[in-house]
Amino acid sequence: REALRRRGAQLVIAGESRAIVRELDRLGLPRDFLADRYLPTLRQALHSYRAELGDAAAAPPESSDRR
Repeated sequence: REALRRRGAQLVIAGESRAIVRELDRLGLPRDFLADRYLPTLRQALHSYRAELGDAAAAPPESSDRR
């Protein structure tokens, strides 16, 4: 989590909650590890991402291969 933060990234997980809880337990992480960064579906994760970033989330990424 700290390495991601230093790079300006955030960990967000979307998916079935029982599988997430099992994986957190397997890794020995506290269940509140994800706090507000866990969403039950990909659709909800995308909606949250777009709401957080506004218009910037709708724009396609810049290509470094411009000719």
